[in-house]
Amino acid sequence: MKFSILLLSVLLSLELSAQADLNALEDSLAALFEQIEARETDDAQKQNMNEVFKLTLHNALLLPTSFKHNFKKLKGISILHSPDNKFKIFTWGFGTSDGVYHYFGFTQFHNKKAKRMIIRELQDKVASPDEFSQYSDSTWYGAVYYEIVPVKKKSDTCYILFGWDGNNWMSKKRIIEVVSFNHEGKIRFGNTIFKEKEEEVIKVKKSKMPVLTKKKEVLPGREKQRIVFEYAAKAAMSLHYNKSMNMIVFDHLAPSDPMYTNMFMFYAPDFSYDGYYYKNNKWYLRRNIDARSSKIIKAQTYTPQDDEDVKLKKTKFRRN
Repeated sequence: MKFSILLLSVLLSLELSAQADLNALEDSLAALFEQIEARETDDAQKQNMNEVFKLTLHNALLLPTSFKHNFKKLKGISILHSPDNKFKIFTWGFGTSDGVYHYFGFTQFHNKKAKRMIIRELQDKVASPDEFSQYSDSTWYGAVYYEIVPVKKKSDTCYILFGWDGNNWMSKKRIIEVVSFNHEGKIRFGNTIFKEKEEEVIKVKKSKMPVLTKKKEVLPGREKQRIVFEYAAKAAMSLHYNKSMNMIVFDHLAPSDPMYTNMFMFYAPDFSYDGYYYKNNKWYLRRNIDARSSKIIKAQTYTPQDDEDVKLKKTKFRRN
C-alpha cells in the first residue's frame, strides 16, 4: 500500500514537472512567434527565429502531456486535433518581402500500441501542387490548415483538410487536401476520392423479353488526389464543410473577363456556389448548389498576417 502511494506521488510529480516545462516552452513559443510576425523583422531574422521556433515546438511536442495540451497562447499558428483523437497537426507560415509565403508544420501521431508520440516535421518542398500526385512529410505542399473532416474510406479512415496558401502578390490558393497515417505514423498526402461527375447507370424495367442493359458509364480522366483553387490576391473565397448539407461547399470562381480564362490572378467568386457530396467512398462535384440558407457560407477566419500589401502588417487570423 505504501509503495503504491509512493509510486503515485512520484508519477504525479513527474507529470506536474512536465506540465511546468510545457508551460514554459509555450511562453517561449508565443514570444518567438510574436517577433516573427513583427513588421520590423526582416527576412533573415524571420528565417533564423523560425528555426528556433521549430526546435522549441518539437521539444514541446515530445513531452507526454503535450498531446492533450491546447496551446492557447500560440495565437499565430493553426492547431487541429482529429475528432478521433489519433493525431494533431500544427501549421503556420509567414510572408517575406518579395510577397512569397513559406510554410512549416508538425504532425503529432499517438501510437497507442507503442504508447508513444511520433513527431514528424512537414517540409514545404512542392512549388505548385499537382492534383494527381501523392506527397509525404518530406515532399509537402505547404499551407495553413483551418478545418478537418474525418472520412471513412472502405476499412480505413482518412482526413480531409481545408487549407489556405497566401502564394504570392498576384494570387492566393485554397486547398482540399487529404491526409492519412499508417500504424507507424507515416504520413500520406493525397487520395483518389474526388471525381468531377458521378458515373451514370441506366435502369431497365423487368421484362420477359431479352433486353440489352447499359453498364455504368466510365467517365474519362483520372480521379483527383486533392482539389486546388487559385484566385486573385485581393479576392476572398469561402471553402467549408457544411454539416447540415453533408457537403463541401465553396465559392465558384470565374475570370473577371472571358479573355482571362486560366489566368487565375484574375479569378474571383461570382456569387454562386459549388460543392462536393459524398457517395460510395467518393466525393462528386455538384455545380450551382443552393446554399443561400447556410450560415457557414462566409470567408474563413484564419490568418497569421494581413497580406493586403507586401509589408505584411500584423493581424489576428483573417485570411480571405
